[in-house]
Amino acid sequence: MHQFGTGRPDQQDEKELLGFAAKIMQNSEAQRTPAFPGNRPYREYCGVPLKPVANGKCTSCGLCVKECPAGAIPLDNPKMTDKDKCISCMHCVAVCPKKARNYSKLVSFIAGLKMKKVCSGRKENKLYL
Repeated sequence: MHQFGTGRPDQQDEKELLGFAAKIMQNSEAQRTPAFPGNRPYREYCGVPLKPVANGKCTSCGLCVKECPAGAIPLDNPKMTDKDKCISCMHCVAVCPKKARNYSKLVSFIAGLKMKKVCSGRKENKLYL
């Protein structure tokens, strides 16, 4: 959701990531299991309901097939999306030269409302070592 990530990563993020990398390198020799916060058992992840599909503008050029990091678009039928493999990254939507891949605007709107509260401000990053 671009409305929450505009301008990121920025210089502050890059500086923090360099610090994280240094801490990870220092602690990598310890090989201990990090202690993550939260209540266990964690609830099962059921995926994101935003799964792009092709519309009538699709020419089956195959660019989305080549660019999909999850292999969710079959080469023999690029108008389809394997909803079990799709990770909802929207890269296929971004690279389509015909703007033929899209997703439900209603579901996107609802997801945006849910995310607005938790994503509207900068959060402190945490590193678990």
